[in-house]
Amino acid sequence: MRSLAPRIVTLAIVAALVAVPAGATLNMNEGLWETTVHPPALPPEGESNFHLFVVRTRQRDALRDFLRERGIETGVHYPVPLHLTPAYQSLGYPGAGSLPVTEKLVNEILSLPMCAELSEEQVNTVTSAIHEFASQG
Repeated sequence: MRSLAPRIVTLAIVAALVAVPAGATLNMNEGLWETTVHPPALPPEGESNFHLFVVRTRQRDALRDFLRERGIETGVHYPVPLHLTPAYQSLGYPGAGSLPVTEKLVNEILSLPMCAELSEEQVNTVTSAIHEFASQG
C-alpha cells in the first residue's frame, strides 16, 4: 500500500505557493477605495488565495499604460469573452450581443500584481500609482 505522505507534503507546498497573505489582498482592496477602480469583493473572513487580483475600470487601457510607464506590469485575462471565441462558437454558443454584461466587462477588467511574495511596500506602490492616475481626471 502506498503512503499518502508525499501527496500531503505536495499539497502543503502547493498551498504555501498559492497562499496570498490576507494583508496583501486587504491592503490592495482598501488602497483602491475612493478611486474609479473597482476591486474584487473579498470573502467576509477577509481571506483569499487570489492568484489574480482583477479590478474593473472604464479607463482600463489608459490605466494599464500609466502603470506600465511606472514599471508596474498588469494583465488582461480573457480579452475576448469566452462565448465569442472560435472554440465556443464552433460548439454553437450564442454570438455577439447574447451576453451584454460579459461583453461590456471584458473591456474594463485589468489584473493587478498579486502573489504570495507581494510586500506591503509593493502594494502601496501599486495603489499610490492608481490614486495618482485617478487624480488626473
